[in-house]
Amino acid sequence: SSSLPPGLSAASDLLDRWHRDLEEAQVTPAQACIDFALGIEGASRIVVGVTSPTELQEILALFSTASSPLDHSRFAHNDPSILDPWRW
Repeated sequence: SSSLPPGLSAASDLLDRWHRDLEEAQVTPAQACIDFALGIEGASRIVVGVTSPTELQEILALFSTASSPLDHSRFAHNDPSILDPWRW
């Protein structure tokens, strides 16, 4: 996580663990994020940002793949220095 902005250094260990779990589960960061969003109870829509038509197609393809085996609850936290962008 050496590429993190200095204000997000508090998230370094958490993100390192997340990337290790992704690698172990053979899941891309995008797939993990889509899976997490799809698993939010009560959410009926997901909004994603894209930078190109190709990226949009890649993201749309993720909706039809099997869900990841990740336990997203392992990454829950309430640290305001990570959650509040004003503190970055």
